[in-house]
Amino acid sequence: MPVIAGLTASGKSALAMDMADRFGGEIINADAMQVYRGFDIGTAKPTQKEQSDVPHHLIDIRDARETYSVAHYVKDAVAAIRAVLEKDRIPIVCGGTGQYTTALLNGTRFWPLQIPASIEQEVDHMIAEYGFTGLLEHIKSLDPATAAKLSIRDEKRIRRFFQVFNATGMTRTEMNDWSNQGKPQFQYRPLCLVPEQHVLTAQIEARTRAMYSAGLVAETKGLLEQFGDPALIPFSGIGYRHTVSYLQGQISDRDMLDLTIRDTRRLAKRQRTWYRHHDHGPMAGSLNEAKSAYLSLMET
Repeated sequence: MPVIAGLTASGKSALAMDMADRFGGEIINADAMQVYRGFDIGTAKPTQKEQSDVPHHLIDIRDARETYSVAHYVKDAVAAIRAVLEKDRIPIVCGGTGQYTTALLNGTRFWPLQIPASIEQEVDHMIAEYGFTGLLEHIKSLDPATAAKLSIRDEKRIRRFFQVFNATGMTRTEMNDWSNQGKPQFQYRPLCLVPEQHVLTAQIEARTRAMYSAGLVAETKGLLEQFGDPALIPFSGIGYRHTVSYLQGQISDRDMLDLTIRDTRRLAKRQRTWYRHHDHGPMAGSLNEAKSAYLSLMET
């Protein structure tokens, strides 16, 4: 089963559409922002025509007020993949959220954990009695590896550590070990699209200008009027947060464009680092190279 990962603006969606046409497939979204309804232009969401031509899954499945985690994604993606396979069609996972594709490829397990109110109250009493300093010292004795990554400023993470520990008896390290003992549920054929820097830079600039020409400012303004809260998660996405700043009079339209391009390039840099440390199959430098690589993969 194809899994198309890679850098932002690298051409993943075009490759997925080509693969779907060629092999009779349906696309499983792996982009964290495309799950949100209404956030279309700034997420480079497939057009209605593209979604009509090729069925897409896990797009527009959340309201902007709702959260969506890697655990949610893996559960939903596995269900969507099975549904496509039952129709004797090929699921094609496509998206640049590395945490999503990595979790799928590794078969990461997630504890179906809902912290009871009684446990939350119990941890609140611990904080009141010992303070975060005392609780951090306790984590050092329970889980030195996790404690080494925490500071006294990480109050939310310290609180969460004891909520999980009190509910399950497992430390963060033990929970991670359990999660990583899972196995992939399907046979994946991953490929990572990573163009040369100068090529990607040009593609990022062209796509960003196209987004604003297509009405990203108007879209963002309408979403702000609809939801009224720019602190909602989707508004933190690249393009949206810059447009919000423009609409609030904090930056000029030129700065809005330039900052969106700059931060998209920074995102691509972080993605390069992620894919260097998390195997996503062969790396292709261009769309044509990726198509050739996939033809070879599908034939084996």
